[in-house]
Amino acid sequence: MRPSTVDYNEYLNPYEKSQFDLDNYLCGFKNDPKYRKALQDSSDYLTVALSTPSIENEISHYLASRYNISASQYDKAIDSRDNQTHVGGSTLHHNLDDNHTWLGAIKALQEKFPDDSEAQNIYHALVHFSKDCTTPSGINPFLNPSEFIDAKQSLVEHFHFTPSLANDLLNINVAELCAASVAAISLILSFDKLKADKLGQQVARLSIASYFAGNPAMFLITAVCIGRIFYLLWTESPVEELAKGTLQGALQVAAVLKISAFIHPSMFVGIVVTAVAYFGVNWLYNQASSFINEDINVILSKQFPMYRSYKL
Repeated sequence: MRPSTVDYNEYLNPYEKSQFDLDNYLCGFKNDPKYRKALQDSSDYLTVALSTPSIENEISHYLASRYNISASQYDKAIDSRDNQTHVGGSTLHHNLDDNHTWLGAIKALQEKFPDDSEAQNIYHALVHFSKDCTTPSGINPFLNPSEFIDAKQSLVEHFHFTPSLANDLLNINVAELCAASVAAISLILSFDKLKADKLGQQVARLSIASYFAGNPAMFLITAVCIGRIFYLLWTESPVEELAKGTLQGALQVAAVLKISAFIHPSMFVGIVVTAVAYFGVNWLYNQASSFINEDINVILSKQFPMYRSYKL
């Protein structure tokens, strides 16, 4: 007897049925809380790893050796003042020779190639800045030399930053942009769902990592998280959840930075070792928290009678 129409069609088109089932499976997999948590944890670790000074420096040196090649006549025009004066040396000439600001680069190209159009000058300036952005020192095309010196002096005098850290905070490179991009995408995908403890982890991780990496873009993302924390504390979230998350995030990034400071392996080995440290500290913290007989809230409540009524 001939099978029914439905059975016959399924027999003739087994691929369509399997493909439909696969799509449903993948959809369910992406919505699985375990999958989402693994994705979140991985992106959080990657943000910290890319901000680790040793790994960031290795990435920057690799990118610079591969892409920062000033071979064209347009590159030579922008670099001409540095080649003549050598002001700032290899690390600060982007900030001090006045040809590596946006207006300075356009002016140098206009003087050297007066017949080129404005669009051509903009294109060649962007190409040159994209190459310089791969260097460890990075670039800042928005501050002229005097503005850069004033900003650096302000960071050193008022915030007691070291001159090298001030230099780093006033410039941006590709490795720092990658770390900030991973952090931003991770937050955008789950921002509304993050509670005070998770935001506390993010602030601790991002603020410490951005400080040691000298990453100005990461500081901006940290500021957004702090604003979200103020909102949550004002509305409903208890302070102790924020404290727990902040402690956990600080321990995670501290473990990665401490391990990376003692080892200088290849980038792959460094990522593996720091990943073990990061997730190991996270596991130990969760295990220790589960074995505490009296939670942090009870301890603080006993020490501070008005603790439960704390609100910002």
